[in-house]
Amino acid sequence: ALCLPLGSGAAIEVARQHTTRAAFPTHEYLTFRTQVDYEPTPGSAAEEQAESYRAHVVSTYEALKRRLGTEPAITAGTFGSATPGMHYPLRQVEAQRSNAAPFLVDANVEDDRVRTAQVDIGYFDAFRLPIIAGRGFHSSDTEAKSVAIINETLARNIGGNALGVHIRYAANAANPEASPWYEVVGIVRDAGVDVTGRGQEDFVFLPVTAAEVSPLIVAVHTRGE
Repeated sequence: ALCLPLGSGAAIEVARQHTTRAAFPTHEYLTFRTQVDYEPTPGSAAEEQAESYRAHVVSTYEALKRRLGTEPAITAGTFGSATPGMHYPLRQVEAQRSNAAPFLVDANVEDDRVRTAQVDIGYFDAFRLPIIAGRGFHSSDTEAKSVAIINETLARNIGGNALGVHIRYAANAANPEASPWYEVVGIVRDAGVDVTGRGQEDFVFLPVTAAEVSPLIVAVHTRGE
């Protein structure tokens, strides 16, 4: 069995890894980083090459997923910018209800930061994390880029019913421009693997295609070891 990989190697990441192994069935998953080989068409414009590359990555991943689906020992395949137990980047998040003024979310990590990830629309199913309110991601969401799913801890810290609330990554010294607004369409159950002194960490998930994540972390769920 291959355990999910460590993040930065710092003490907090080591502690997170121990917590992951205790709370999450890492022995049921195989994870690996992928890089897709691609030869651009000679003489084509840069924009055409970029679009062709994106299409190539998506089709290659879909072919891989179909092939994995033929393996009796594999029950699910997915991808993301990180998987449970890895390091998820941290950002401050602002929330806005209707036309009220935006407010900075009081999150459970120091400096009120939230864990962020870009994920496949099948990410939560593959990791057995149920949507407890609202809906999961649809294939059309990867094109619209207008929705987000958050975990139940972040929903509580936003306060009240978080469905329909708009959130964005706040501007700060490291990120001078705020992100676009995303509507919260679903709330996923806490994985119970990232614990701070203030409790379970807050998470934001955005839907993406395989071509938009680098490096691409693929995970497969297996029967047994």
